Amino acid sequence: MPEGARRILMLDCTASLGTTIGFFGKEAGWSVEEASLLDKQYRHKYCNYSLLLIDASQLSAGGFLQCAAVIRKARNTPVIIITSEGNADDRLKAFQAGADDSISKPFSSRELLYRIRGILNRISRPNAAENTPFPNKLLHKTVELAPHSPFIRVDRYSIRLSFCEYKLMRYLSEHCNQTVTRKELLEGVWKSNQVGYNRTVDVNIRRIRGKLRQINPELVGLIHTVRGLGYCFINPAAETV
Repeated sequence: MPEGARRILMLDCTASLGTTIGFFGKEAGWSVEEASLLDKQYRHKYCNYSLLLIDASQLSAGGFLQCAAVIRKARNTPVIIITSEGNADDRLKAFQAGADDSISKPFSSRELLYRIRGILNRISRPNAAENTPFPNKLLHKTVELAPHSPFIRVDRYSIRLSFCEYKLMRYLSEHCNQTVTRKELLEGVWKSNQVGYNRTVDVNIRRIRGKLRQINPELVGLIHTVRGLGYCFINPAAETV
């Protein structure tokens, strides 16, 4: 396999989907492997892949807890979760588990391939993110948001966000010092107006705060909760009207 080739690991996916992704993946220069969540040999290797694709619809009860465990082990590796047909709540559970993206059955193989390609095209290696300037994206003093890849840098430390977290952080930073309601965030980030997805906003905010806390506990206060309304990204350096 050529150096730098994209490696995709499909977990508990159907044989037909494995054949499809394997065929088109070969055309795109991807290396595609298939395995089960029960395969112990892979449990400590998830972070060696460019992307994980998990079919949660094939899992038994508690499947999203298994997905969350995989995502924790995968660290910076993006994850797409496939959910069952006609169950919108499962998509919410996928994002709560930490997925970068989710797609529900039935779906076209072409749509899934576009989603995979979109994520792979936006991936930057952590080392590259640490060494590349983030021009004009200073969020707060020494906190910077990469313009085209899902990284936040604080001083010399880089944190990879999920793509949902990244889009959420971008939206908040573009409306800094303004209260943004959960409804606005759902429509602006998730392109949804379903009230049931409010928990998705809260879960992703909690994850972002957790990642900022790892570097400096004081950074958690950058995202202020406006009780009963939504959130506000605090940037004292920005001009307010």
